[in-house]
Amino acid sequence: MQRLTTFNNNEQREVQALLNQVLFAEGQILLNLERRDEALLAFSNINTSALAQKTEVNTEGSPDTQRTFFENGQVLLRDEALLHYGWGLAQSNNWPLALGVWDYLAAQSTNLFTLQATHALAYGYAQEGGEIQAYNTLERLVSQLEDGVNQLDRLTQKVSEDGYWKAVAIGAKNLSREIDANKRRAATKEINWETLWPLSHHDLLADIIVNNEGGEQDKLEQLLVLYNIERELTLQLADAEIYANLLEERDRTHLTRSQSTHASDTQAHLNSLAATFHELKKRIQIDGQLHSTRDDEWLRALLTFASAQQLQWYTRLERSEARLTRLAKERKMRLSYRKRLERLTGILIWQLTEQYPKAHWQSQRALQDVETLLNQATEAQQNFDVLLNKPSVTETQRERVAFIKARIEKHLNATRGLIVAIEDSLTLTSHNVIAQRKAYLEQQSAQSKLAMLQLRDINVDAPSPSSRSNKVGKDQ
Repeated sequence: MQRLTTFNNNEQREVQALLNQVLFAEGQILLNLERRDEALLAFSNINTSALAQKTEVNTEGSPDTQRTFFENGQVLLRDEALLHYGWGLAQSNNWPLALGVWDYLAAQSTNLFTLQATHALAYGYAQEGGEIQAYNTLERLVSQLEDGVNQLDRLTQKVSEDGYWKAVAIGAKNLSREIDANKRRAATKEINWETLWPLSHHDLLADIIVNNEGGEQDKLEQLLVLYNIERELTLQLADAEIYANLLEERDRTHLTRSQSTHASDTQAHLNSLAATFHELKKRIQIDGQLHSTRDDEWLRALLTFASAQQLQWYTRLERSEARLTRLAKERKMRLSYRKRLERLTGILIWQLTEQYPKAHWQSQRALQDVETLLNQATEAQQNFDVLLNKPSVTETQRERVAFIKARIEKHLNATRGLIVAIEDSLTLTSHNVIAQRKAYLEQQSAQSKLAMLQLRDINVDAPSPSSRSNKVGKDQ
């Protein structure tokens, strides 16, 4: 025992728990071999001091419901050992000490072994001639048994509620971390098992989540994995739904833009630009090929390639020509005016003729560039019209999202089906063990009530103390 001090708290608790189990098994074997003294020694060596502060009853008379499941298991082991310890004392005819052990157990938080200890305490009182104490003890026992039956009725409904086994699976996972905290070095979250399962029936829960005979431990581990898978699939499905909503919003935006674009009629504007381009192109081609001996015709052809200033000069010459013609009708004009206009017109024709080759070439190049841009604009407009006429621009993405959602929903439904199957199996197992415990408690309650009636009859008949105790002992 001294070597336990070299371990840390978790290691000491785990080693002490193993030693307690060994001592408990040793005591039971020795009792079966009727080696009572050695059995009592083995039971007395069970160390429960580490759990004493955890099993105290609070000021309201209810047990501390915040102990860990590990500690509850050790309490059950201790109570069972003390119960056998008391029977060992009784078999050695040491009734006062046996009654003390059972009385201590009867004052602890209710479980199967404390109920049995209360029953044994009543039997011990009857053996020692304390019929009144026995009757009061049985009356208290009947009340505890009825409370236990009511707890089992509520528990039967609770284990069928949604999310119940998820809480148990998480609690069992934290329990395994707690027991193996030395190796994992992981922080554990304390689970209030009283909210999951009544403290008085924790031995039933221990059989489900600790014992591997029926595979319940594996089922809880599988449940935890399936819950995590369900959570991930649910998150993925939510993400896919968000993406689908974004695609829907994109289609609505596309429809709004299509309607506004149709209202602006960009195609008509493009057609107008194309018509202007073709008219200008035709004019340049015709004027570039014109060969005339008349100055006015040649001038109009050259004006196609004139600059803005030259066009302004031509406009002034036209106005001057018109004014001179109008004045010549009214009076005789000097010939020098006409020659001056002809000379200015000749100068303009000469300038335009000099720049014609270069201007004509530049115009051809500009026409080619404009034609290229116009073709690009026409192609873009055609593509844009095709896009505008589409009811949806996200059809491909929608199909992919729908396919992904279908796959996720398929896996999610399969996962939930497995979860329901395992939960139903655990619920059925729980209902079976609860029904067995309930039948046992009801049977004990009936027997206790019968014993109370017998004790009441004994007090009425008032036989000798020895005969009364023997009769009650046999009935018990």
